[in-house]
Amino acid sequence: MTKYEGDAPKLIRQDAWYVAILLGLVLGLIFLTWRGTTFLVLTDGCTSCNEVVFKKYSYFFLGGFLGGVLFAIKYLYKVVARGYWNVDRRLWRIFSPFLSGGLALVVGALIDSGVLGLTTKVASGAAYFSYGFITGYFADRAIDKMQEVAETVFGAPGRKDAIKAPTKDTKPSENAVDDSVKT
Repeated sequence: MTKYEGDAPKLIRQDAWYVAILLGLVLGLIFLTWRGTTFLVLTDGCTSCNEVVFKKYSYFFLGGFLGGVLFAIKYLYKVVARGYWNVDRRLWRIFSPFLSGGLALVVGALIDSGVLGLTTKVASGAAYFSYGFITGYFADRAIDKMQEVAETVFGAPGRKDAIKAPTKDTKPSENAVDDSVKT
């Protein structure tokens, strides 16, 4: 028996299937990239395409995407179990893995270019994938760190200035719930 009413159990199952399908998809893409199939399919006829560069950035993206999917799975089962599941957070659950993959791709490019002051000392698919995974799994923190860098470089006002902490008279923000289930 579930404590959720109405369409919630059905929607929770849909969310679970969605992240399970994404998990299978990303694992398949990792295998196809490692095997070289992805490069051949996507660059058919491209004479200037470089497979080594393609694989490097694919591993950054796919590692981040996998990190985002695994975080979404962990988040989903925790919010369901703790009674915090809410249909209003569905967009986050849908797009979070894609955000994680895209962010990992950008962080990978920043690392590869040396802009962040970091360099990859190991030139292997596993190293690129690992950087991507860590970025994707901790995407919220990575975005916060990039915000700090942007504020330092561009002098932009911080995003945190715009987010007000909830008081006892206001409804807690989604961030307050998210923070409680991240551990």
